[in-house]
Amino acid sequence: MKLTCITKPTAKPVTRDEIKNFCRVLHDDDDDLFDLLIDAVTDFAQNVTGRQLCTATYEVVASPKESPLRLPNAPLRSITSVTCNGVTLDYSSYYDFDVGFVEYTATDDVTIRYESGYDKVPKSLQAWCLNKISTLYEHRENIVVGISVAEIPSSMIDCILDHYKVRYL
Repeated sequence: MKLTCITKPTAKPVTRDEIKNFCRVLHDDDDDLFDLLIDAVTDFAQNVTGRQLCTATYEVVASPKESPLRLPNAPLRSITSVTCNGVTLDYSSYYDFDVGFVEYTATDDVTIRYESGYDKVPKSLQAWCLNKISTLYEHRENIVVGISVAEIPSSMIDCILDHYKVRYL
C-alpha cells in the first residue's frame, strides 16, 4: 500500500492566537516558533493516534489482495473515487465510514482517493495540543540546570491521546 497526501490541511487543531493566549504571550516575536511547534505537535498527535486532526485529501494505491482495506488517517469523511487502470469501480455498497474500511474487487492495483479528518477537532485533543506546545515553548531544551522541576505525570495528559488511538483488529 502506498499513501500520498494530495491536499494538505488548511486549518490547524489550535491557532497561533489560541496558543499565545494559553502561554500568556503578548508579543509577536515568537510567531514563527509557535507555527513550528503547532506543526510538530500536530504531527506527533497524528502519528500516535493514527488520526487526521484537520481535513486532508489522501490517495492510496493498494493491491487486490488488500481488500477489504482499512484506510489510514481516520476519521473517514468521504471516498471520492476507487479506480483500477483508469476505470471507476463500484464501491458504494462496500465501505464503512465508522471504521474506515473499503472493499473492492479488482485484478490490478486499485487507487482510492478519500478525504479524512475532523470537522471540528475534539476539545480534549485541542487541550492536549495546547499543553504540549506550551511545555515545548517554555522548556526549549532537554536539560534544565539549577532549578528544581517536577513534571506532571505523563499519564495524566498523554492518556488523552490513548482514547483516540485507532485500534486494529
